[in-house]
Amino acid sequence: KKRLGNINDIYLNRLNYELDIINKMGFVSYFLIVYDYVLYAKKNDIMVGPGRGSAAGSLVSYCLGITNIDPIKYNLLFERFLNINRKKMPDIDIDFEASKRPLMIEYVKNKYGASKVAVGLTFNNYKAKLILRDLSKVLNTNKDLFEKFIKNIDSDKSLKENILNEKVKKYLDIYPDLNNLYKVAISFEGLKKNTSTHAAGVIISNDKIGKYIPISNDNGTLKTGIEMSYLEKMGFLKMDFLALEKLSIISGVSKKIPNFDINKISYDDKKTLEIFTNANTDDIFQFESSYAKQVLKKIKISSFNELIIALALVRPGANSQIEEYQKNKESNITIKDENLRKILSETYGTIIYQEQVMKIFEVIGGFSLFEADDIRSAISKKNEKLINASYEKFISGAKKNGYNIDFANNLFMKVKKFGSFGFNKSHSVAYAILAYQMAFLKANYPVEFTLYFLENNKDVSKISEYYAFLKQKGYKLLKPNINVSGVNYIIKNNYVLLPFTSINGLNNEIISNIINVRKNGFKDIYDFIIKTNSFINEDIYKILVYSSLLEDFKINKKTLILNYEVLYNYGVLNDISLPKPVITYYDEYDNNTLYDFELTSYGIYITNHPCSKYKNVIKVIDIEKYLFKNIDMILLVTKVKVIKDKKGMDMAFICAEDETGKIELTVFSSIFEKNKNIKEKDIILFNVKVSKRFDKISVLVNNIKRK
Repeated sequence: KKRLGNINDIYLNRLNYELDIINKMGFVSYFLIVYDYVLYAKKNDIMVGPGRGSAAGSLVSYCLGITNIDPIKYNLLFERFLNINRKKMPDIDIDFEASKRPLMIEYVKNKYGASKVAVGLTFNNYKAKLILRDLSKVLNTNKDLFEKFIKNIDSDKSLKENILNEKVKKYLDIYPDLNNLYKVAISFEGLKKNTSTHAAGVIISNDKIGKYIPISNDNGTLKTGIEMSYLEKMGFLKMDFLALEKLSIISGVSKKIPNFDINKISYDDKKTLEIFTNANTDDIFQFESSYAKQVLKKIKISSFNELIIALALVRPGANSQIEEYQKNKESNITIKDENLRKILSETYGTIIYQEQVMKIFEVIGGFSLFEADDIRSAISKKNEKLINASYEKFISGAKKNGYNIDFANNLFMKVKKFGSFGFNKSHSVAYAILAYQMAFLKANYPVEFTLYFLENNKDVSKISEYYAFLKQKGYKLLKPNINVSGVNYIIKNNYVLLPFTSINGLNNEIISNIINVRKNGFKDIYDFIIKTNSFINEDIYKILVYSSLLEDFKINKKTLILNYEVLYNYGVLNDISLPKPVITYYDEYDNNTLYDFELTSYGIYITNHPCSKYKNVIKVIDIEKYLFKNIDMILLVTKVKVIKDKKGMDMAFICAEDETGKIELTVFSSIFEKNKNIKEKDIILFNVKVSKRFDKISVLVNNIKRK
């Protein structure tokens, strides 16, 4: 009642049915254990995923709060989760926000006893390159020779497969030492190298685990001495606590938005769906890859239900399903049979979900859903014996239900073909919810979304993209301020104040010390020097000056640098009653030096980009507006990569940027031959032609002029 309010007969019957199966299979305690630790997480600000895998098909799980998906709303099957024919423990995997997963391990340790809870053991095995490297040291193989040889080994193939490579074979034929190394390595390949901790598995026991299996103590947490796959067969209760970084993102962004609850958002938000329709899915769970973006552009989703389908289709191996789905959707295919229409209409006649396979066997073939799940499993595992054994029963059941043999035979073959690629709809719904939640935040709270990534990303190229995005949104970036900044970005009006953590060379200890001693702020440079003298040396002082952190003191950088000794000596005395020393003032450094300071401090230009003074040219951020046109751009060169064209002439790919973003330029030999002296940090006027190739902007240089 707490979850559903008024309970109609559909829900009541499903609840009673599920509870009956759970009772008969003896899994009541299992559900209550999972319910308990999920409840603890929710009460203690640990974000929990909406569900994953087949557990999302359980109404009991939904009512207990283990999952956050109504299985009846999405036509999810309980039998896909628990099959009374298979005496197997339930598998309720739970996603927790990554940074707080250790807290969940601590909770179950405290509740059930530290001696009764253990994380799982897993082994790292020797693969082709790794065993060759380790053995080469033991056998004293010539290092230079070995390094040349190892470049030819494909790490995705076994050593026996690699030997078919002509280059590998040639090395082994010529060098006896390598041949001997390789023979020995083949014997070792696949053996265990060392142990590590299972990514998710946690064992909970009603007795001390060490009484039954070997264990080790890993910093206060027990680790099993036997792999997880064996422990369940031995009678141990295995739970999966998964650390999901995307939950940390959803939680972190949500906390930046006042009075916001991600669980109360609308699932038909136009701006959110456009994120997927336009494949603008950088940073979006499950849809970040170029392949996923291609799929989105093909199938053009327009609703949350279609997003569920898209998530099922972006996995490898679904190409034939994508093609059929796209064709059927575009032609708005009519499914003549009423029973099939109910099962397949949401996917336009294409079998995409495992649950659809089960319903076809139930409704058309007369199987129980438990039997249908057995066949579904057999089809997924390509168990031909079981599949063939079910054929006669399916045909017979279809005839009883009024279908002719040709129809039943064709349908069985279609199920056999597409069913092997079937995706668990319960899992697809759960992860589509997470993807949608991220896209909702990106679409409706883009600044908060971007700030989270800035605070949790050290990749300079990504940070540059995020800064460019904020500028595009009309925000002015302000370099950190000694009296105001902290460890997070501060947004106010149309300004974004950068944190101390954005400055290269400042560690957490220094930042923490500065914040602790400043209290109500530093009055002037002298107050700053006295309060920080004990932990800031000359090198750190220069970092602070070059980064513009001390600009609040209204003294230019050159004056601060050249008066360091005077200021330092005053700070050593640590006596505010003494007269403040007189400092000598100097003219500021030239612009190029200041540009260099900024680049050194942040890895990118924040406010003083060398190209920002040029106004009457097209900026990188606007380049898509000029497709198939010739335009002028003034850019700072950051990298020049020279290659040979088909005629053996030098051409180049130039990475360049302005204050709004980065771009890659292609310079053919006819232009590059006259401009070979281009180097990093040059500011160049490029006349370019903008085009598009495979959904990617392509920029070809027509002419080059130095500024």
